[in-house]
Formats: sequence, structure tokens, C-alpha cells
Amino acid sequence: MFHRLKTYGDTWLASDFHLSEHTLKTSKAFKKLLAIASASSSNLILLGDIFDAWIGDDLIEKNKPCWLINILKSIKIASSYINIYILPGNRDFLLGENFSNISGAYLITEPQTILENDHQEILISHGDELCIDDIEYQKYRTMVRSDNWKNFFLQKNLFERSIIAKKIREYSKMANQKKSEEIANVTESEVKKNFENICCPSKMIHGHTHVKKKHTYIVKNRICERWVLPDWNYDSTEKDKGGWIVVKNDKIDYCSF
Repeated sequence: MFHRLKTYGDTWLASDFHLSEHTLKTSKAFKKLLAIASASSSNLILLGDIFDAWIGDDLIEKNKPCWLINILKSIKIASSYINIYILPGNRDFLLGENFSNISGAYLITEPQTILENDHQEILISHGDELCIDDIEYQKYRTMVRSDNWKNFFLQKNLFERSIIAKKIREYSKMANQKKSEEIANVTESEVKKNFENICCPSKMIHGHTHVKKKHTYIVKNRICERWVLPDWNYDSTEKDKGGWIVVKNDKIDYCSF
């Protein structure tokens, strides 16, 4: 069964900011999104990878990095005006209760959730669980999301965790360079399998793959849509930078600055 999230008013969705101490321009854009969403929407849902690597909530109190404190303050201010929800991704799945309390954001703990308003239902997720052709990654995903691995990792000190996280990112970067686009992307058969589920809505929104696009399918005689969120990277020379999706009544649209 899918978790359900009932919302009222306009809902904005964004993902894949990969914030860190090295992403000054992207952090600024993220804070701009929070400010605009606070004035123009009722709900903001962040579908994972807000942070480049989250090594535990105790990072907030023990290290108190300035860049992170500023981000948390911005989320806290925005959460006083609108509902902010975070569905963690593969980079920040260790976000926990302390982060939620400090930031004012609600954590969605189910990897796949049905977003519901008075006009439509939409399946939302980070998206990495759909990449089942990437067998190596799925084994890794299962391992690091287990309680045993989380406990093992969080028992280490922050320095040790930062070293482990760095090595994981470096290995992932090298591994991704060797993977074909088909393996790294979502598996189409898995997407259709979701749509074939009688409990699944005919619309889906996810991030993770970074390629903004609306995909259309016909599954069991119904038209189904998969909307992919773009990543945010204002610290590179790439032309396409960020964007979000607006869900208003029975409509879904892309939006950007």
C-alpha cells in the first residue's frame, strides 16, 4: 500500500539540489525558491537529494557549518508560511527527526507516496527505486537503507562518516561513467508495473535522473504520465538550471525562474 498525503491549495515540487559548502550559487537559488514558494504556494515538496551528502542529524549541533545553518534557517522561515515536506533521496536518506524539528519540514518516510488534492492523485518519489536495471546500485541501496547499516554508520564519529561518504561519492562517480544511459535511467518496465497496480494513480512525479521531461504511456487502456524533475546546478556552466513542478487543481506544469 502507498502512503497518502492530502494537500490543499497549490503544491510545488522540486528535487536534486545537492547542496554543500561548495554550492554557493545553487544554495542562493534554493533560498530564492523557498521565498517565492512561500508567497505563491501552499505546499512545497522536495523529492530528495536536497543535500549532496547527509551523514547524520548530529552534524547540525556538533559542527554547525555556516552554510548549513543558513539553509536550515531559510527552510524554517518558509515553513512558517507554507507546509514543507521532504521525501529523502539517495544522498540524504539519513535525514531524521532532529533535522525535521530544527527546519520545520515534515519528513515523508515512505519511498513512494500518493499526493492527493481535491482534483487528482499523483504518485511521487525520489525515483532511484525505479532504476532496477542498475543491479549494483539496487544492492547498494538495499544495504545502506537497512537498520543494521544505518546503526553501524551512525555509531562512527563525524570525521569517519565524512570520509566514508566521500569515498562512496567518488566510487559512484566512477561507476556512473561506465554505465550506459539505459542502466542509469529508470527502467520503463518498472514504471509500467507501477501504473498497472490498481492502487497507483495515472500520474507520477520523480527526480533523481536529472532529465526534465514529461513521458506518456498507455497502460491497461488508460493514459499515464511520468513527469521528471530537473536537477539544480547554478555552480556550473550548464545552460539548463533548475526548475520545479506546480500542481494546481487538476493541472501539472513545469516552472522556472
